[in-house]
Amino acid sequence: MSKKVTIVIGSILGLGAIVAIGLALFISIKTKDVKTHVAQTLTEEVRLFLSDWLGTKEFRFEPFECSGFLNISCYSPKIVIEDRFTLKNVGFDVKDLSSLSDTHLKLLFQVKDVKIEMQDQSEQNKKMIELSSSFMPQNLQCNLEFDKNEDKVSEGADCKLQTKNATYQLQLHNSLLHPTFKEQNIQQILLALYSSTLQDKSSEGFFEDMKYAFDYVKFNVTDNGFSKDLYKLYELKSQEDGISPSEGQFELSVKSMTDFVNLAAVNGTLEDEMGKLSHALFSFATGKSKEVGLSIAPKDQNNQSFVLSHELLDGEYLQNFALEIISK
Repeated sequence: MSKKVTIVIGSILGLGAIVAIGLALFISIKTKDVKTHVAQTLTEEVRLFLSDWLGTKEFRFEPFECSGFLNISCYSPKIVIEDRFTLKNVGFDVKDLSSLSDTHLKLLFQVKDVKIEMQDQSEQNKKMIELSSSFMPQNLQCNLEFDKNEDKVSEGADCKLQTKNATYQLQLHNSLLHPTFKEQNIQQILLALYSSTLQDKSSEGFFEDMKYAFDYVKFNVTDNGFSKDLYKLYELKSQEDGISPSEGQFELSVKSMTDFVNLAAVNGTLEDEMGKLSHALFSFATGKSKEVGLSIAPKDQNNQSFVLSHELLDGEYLQNFALEIISK
């Protein structure tokens, strides 16, 4: 299995696994210092995760702090990456710890505040930088849910990324199948998946034997000033180039970019869908619609189909899914 596919699969599982580390300690350790143990463990695990994820990029962060008894909250006040990206109050909330079991985990992961420092603060680029900040992330929320049944783990995620001018939402539900899951609880499974995701070669057999079933994926963007800010960027760029801006020329520029979506058609099988998506993106970018997105779901909702990782992008497997374009 390629490293890229492994990282994609492991991204959300990684969030769940880091939280599972903390929850396992909450459940198993019965001392007055439990919150200190959990905070120290999370701090070390996140440090390792960031080291692997960021590679040679510099980062620093403040240690996690945990509070609560039945309702648990663990947050790091600040994570700074290369002195440009600052993530504030990164962590999770788990409601009613007593309701958790060996087969179920539900939590809210949050990055409550995101700050991005622009390096170039020259007067010439000040307007461009100020306007570009409207497209930058402000906060992130992910409701994550994991359920285990025998040798199958089901994963659900509902994530919202907020910027000043738009809301990005990702919803997905998928399942993983592996014989080793049968003898493990949900925390152990997530930790095993997380650890294997960070390895290069030794984990290949583990992922090669795993089967996947994608039940539902939906991604959509809601406009809250996105198209207006996009036009303002176009105006600024036109002025820099000594060109008189016009709505007609703006729409031509947008169309030249959205037409590239048509190249994603595979042997003509997605030609109609990619054409609709191209039109939907054009409509959204030019302010003619307020929402754009897509959803993918099996044509047969009653038949969950598991395949190996190398079969996920196989044409025969993809024919079992319906792609719906969202434009409102």
